[in-house]
Amino acid sequence: LITAYLELGRISEIEAENDRYATLAEDSGLRQFRWYVGATKCMLAMMRGEIDTADELAMDYQSIAGDHADHNFSQTFAAQFALREMERDRSAHVLPLVERIARMNPSVLSWKASVPWFRWDSGDHKGSREALDTVSQTDIEALACEPGGGVGLALLAEVSSELGSKAQCEVLQQVVEPLRKTFASGGYGVVYLGSFYRYSGLLAWSLEEKEKSIRHLKSAIRAESRHGARTWRGYAAADLSSRTAALRGESDARSQQARTEAAALRHDQHSRLSRRIDEACNRSI
Repeated sequence: LITAYLELGRISEIEAENDRYATLAEDSGLRQFRWYVGATKCMLAMMRGEIDTADELAMDYQSIAGDHADHNFSQTFAAQFALREMERDRSAHVLPLVERIARMNPSVLSWKASVPWFRWDSGDHKGSREALDTVSQTDIEALACEPGGGVGLALLAEVSSELGSKAQCEVLQQVVEPLRKTFASGGYGVVYLGSFYRYSGLLAWSLEEKEKSIRHLKSAIRAESRHGARTWRGYAAADLSSRTAALRGESDARSQQARTEAAALRHDQHSRLSRRIDEACNRSI
């Protein structure tokens, strides 16, 4: 239920359901149930851009899980750790972990989809393209059916919009655009990667659908604003700023407004977000 609420953007209902689950987990007395509560709180903290709080919550639920936690804990803890490192602009540091988990879990397509994204964000564009080439149309369609596969679709959409082929972008857009009113999550609601409006907007730009891209990115900003997802609002604002400048011209009033709004979301704690906003504000595509 928490996953469904997350994908629909019904954040207040996630918190209520997590509180209800916490009571049931405490009554059971079983560690494998109790740590889920902390993982959900950690996800919500990251959604709001509270990385230090997420660090503390991760340590808390790790201690609850104990020394002999199950496979679900390992996957959850690794995914949330990778996201925190990404936001600290340390994708290169966490890339070996992502690649190792992807090799160990070939049936989990979201990990496979993570490899080209983390290589791209680490500056290894050649390696990213090589990894993208291993992603088939069947993989993309399967991600739409995989529990928590939204995170894989989101990562593929972003990196493919930068480095992928037109054919791959078209396949992704066919899957992603119908999901645009929902939100990308991983696992059973343990990772949040923002509005699919953003990912459809990125793909639309690569497919030369410029006006659609602008519309979708604006919709993404509104969607993230509604539930306080500051980090993901910032990414959408940075994307909009650079694309508006490219489409309208640097001196256009709309370009200047988009740049101002993106700059206002810059936050030193989120070094990757700050870098992306600086890039967007200082140059057009």
